[in-house]
Amino acid sequence: MSSEQEIKTMNKLIKKPLDVHILSFTREGETLSVQVADKIKSVYPDAYIATDRVCNVHEYVKPIFETGNLLIFIGATGIAVRAIAPFVRSKKTDPAVVVIDRAAQYVIPILSGHAGGANQYAREIAEMLGATPVITTSSEVVLERYHVGIGARKKADAGKLQEFFVKTLDSLSIPVQAIATLSSIDNKKDENAIIALSEKYRIPFLTYSPEDLNKVSSLFSQSDFVKTTTGTGNVCEAAAYLSSKNGIIVLGKTAKDGTTLAIAKET
Repeated sequence: MSSEQEIKTMNKLIKKPLDVHILSFTREGETLSVQVADKIKSVYPDAYIATDRVCNVHEYVKPIFETGNLLIFIGATGIAVRAIAPFVRSKKTDPAVVVIDRAAQYVIPILSGHAGGANQYAREIAEMLGATPVITTSSEVVLERYHVGIGARKKADAGKLQEFFVKTLDSLSIPVQAIATLSSIDNKKDENAIIALSEKYRIPFLTYSPEDLNKVSSLFSQSDFVKTTTGTGNVCEAAAYLSSKNGIIVLGKTAKDGTTLAIAKET
């Protein structure tokens, strides 16, 4: 699956028509804003996208808060925060606000991370730019470390696994930056779908032998079919538990489209 197809799959999570306003303050920022607009347009062809290089930012921000649903600043986070502060009202009505630094290295959601979709937009835009999304909203558990165990049928669909992974983390308000490892059984070490997930989010992928998994698998529900085919009765929960150094299972085995996920938190 191509990078653009992956982005389009993720975009299904956000169905509201896009009204995007990209504000910049310098010539360099203006150039980047046009590039960002072109990339967003290629994924959201029906979106309205405006790019403006501004001096008096307050004149532009107020009407955008009333009509737009995605506001992007090119420049310093401090400027963006001061610009939006007088108009912030409610997470139910405020637009998603995202900041991109002028070097296009980081994409930072600063308002309406969940309700307005800023966190998801930041991830998508970062993917478009080859940048790093920095999820900083207070509800994110950014200082904790989580480990995701994965079970997958042979030749599992990479796009579906990635969508399952993203939706699962979002449902638990866990930022992808908090995921320390992905793990599975060693006969999945060459599984393309898991490798693609590891490479996309730059998360180390670990594998364990059936013997290692069997040391802890009795703590979890067993599958006779899995045990017959792999030599252990539980893969995803056992792998997550081992990777977390016997941590706390915060998500038991959850299945979708031929894959299973479990998440453990380090203690």
